[in-house]
Amino acid sequence: RRFTAADAVFTTTHDLISHLAQQGVPEDRIFHIPNMVRCSELPHRAPRHEPPVIGTMGRFVAKKGFDTYIAALEILKNRGHEFKAILGGDGEEGEKLRAQCRVAGLEQVLSFPGWIENKKSFYTGIDIFCLPSLHEPFGIVLLEAFTHGAAVVSTDSEGPRDIITPNYDALMVEKANPEALANAIGKLLSDSHLADKLAANAFAKTKTRYTIEAVCERIEQAVQKIVIQQMSQQTRKAA
Repeated sequence: RRFTAADAVFTTTHDLISHLAQQGVPEDRIFHIPNMVRCSELPHRAPRHEPPVIGTMGRFVAKKGFDTYIAALEILKNRGHEFKAILGGDGEEGEKLRAQCRVAGLEQVLSFPGWIENKKSFYTGIDIFCLPSLHEPFGIVLLEAFTHGAAVVSTDSEGPRDIITPNYDALMVEKANPEALANAIGKLLSDSHLADKLAANAFAKTKTRYTIEAVCERIEQAVQKIVIQQMSQQTRKAA
């Protein structure tokens, strides 16, 4: 409700733009300003690991969909795919997720390293990044994966829908669907050429749209427009 009285609102996604408009914020006061990441040159990546490494990380809470991630890994294992997997982070669902891993027979392939302190080492140490969220307002981890050259599979939650061009810079699947997630990850496990192509397109997109320089330019343009709008309103009031 407070936003309806604001002269301008910056939002990170188009989903939030629609929400604010529904709450009564005039659309000419809403500006799409995404989150940003540092992105210079693509870090050196070693050849794909043997077996390939799948990774994800975040708070261990229900909305992050890590149970779907583990279920997808179980499907891949049962289909005969060879891989290693990482689930970084911690939280209230930690024991539940570790128990799910044990029941699925994934203890030899899925590791739980705790909170990831060195993100560069994490992203360059995996081949495929998976974002299984049920709800993800933006998903800056996607941009981090993009900047480090990892191929990405994501659910169609709010933020990823805004960032990803499906089948061009990442693969996107339905939320809470372990089989669909397993199919997409399996596709990248089986086709390293496709994985490399998606990763290259994702890095190029990030460099163009989501660097600090690119987003700062959008902020400057938005501020200039806001100033013009305010000056116009003051002129009308004076008249």
